[in-house]
This record gives sequence, C-alpha cells and structure tokens, in this order.
Amino acid sequence: ERAYGQTYSFKRYGPEHGLKAVAINSLAQDTEGYLWVGTQSGLYRYDGARFELVGSLETFPSMDVQSLAASPDGSVWAGTRRGVVVVKGTEARAVPLEPPPELTGAASLDVDEQGRAYVASAAGLRRVNQAASGVVRDDWITRQPAAGVYVQGGGVVWFGCESELCRL
Repeated sequence: ERAYGQTYSFKRYGPEHGLKAVAINSLAQDTEGYLWVGTQSGLYRYDGARFELVGSLETFPSMDVQSLAASPDGSVWAGTRRGVVVVKGTEARAVPLEPPPELTGAASLDVDEQGRAYVASAAGLRRVNQAASGVVRDDWITRQPAAGVYVQGGGVVWFGCESELCRL
C-alpha cells in the first residue's frame, strides 16, 4: 500500500497583478487584512485582487524596503536602507530619526503591543514611538550594533547584540 504526500498548489503574482518588483524582501499583514510586500523597488499593498505601489521617493527615504511590521492601530512600519516610514492606508510618512538608520534584512524591525517600533541597525537598537499628533520619541536602547529584533507578547524584546542574543 502506498502513501502519498500532500501536493502543493502555487499561484504566482507578477506584473499582471500590479507587482512590478523583482526581489521580495519582506511581508506583513495589517489588522484590516491587507498584505504588504517590501521589495527592492518599493512597498506594495495587496487587496486580494491587485497590488498597488504605495509611496514614492518623495515620501520614502529609499525605495529599497528591507523590513515590515504591522502595528495594532492598523499602520505598517517600513524599514528602508535610509530610514523608516509609517504607512496608514495608502498615506506614507517618513519618520524623522537622527541619524536615519540603515536597515538591512527582514528582521530589522518589529512593533510591540503599544505600537512602538524597535529598529535594529549597525548603529544600535532604538525604540521609536510616533504619537497620533506626529510627535516622535526616539529612545536608544543600545548603541552597540544590533542585528534582528523580535518583540514577543508581553513586551519581551529579543535582538542580536554583536555576536550574542540579548533579551530586554
């Protein structure tokens, strides 16, 4: 008697669906159910039928979107090679951080239950809170290189700190 494994079915998405990028860096799903796709040439939002490019070089410091994190308020944080952007619906706003972080890798950004973003870069780990009024609070957790960050339920933050794993 033979046993057969599951057969997988794939659907491919490309230019005919509005997705014009060739390299996918990161994915996230927001509280409304939209799928967000970070690519080397921009940020796309998928509504179940079509991909729509969100933002431009006027609103994004770089179109190379490395990492994405969905926030409980429905916004999506996007980490690029030259800074961070917050997107609500289709409106994108660059987050004024000094110095602007260079994010590399899909795990370089995460958001906690309060909607605060944790940004990991070669310059360190920072916690960024953007109030509804637009006021930004930028707190450095460490100025040692940080690679990758994960926010666990209950507010525990894990991150790569130099050649070790650290927990906050």
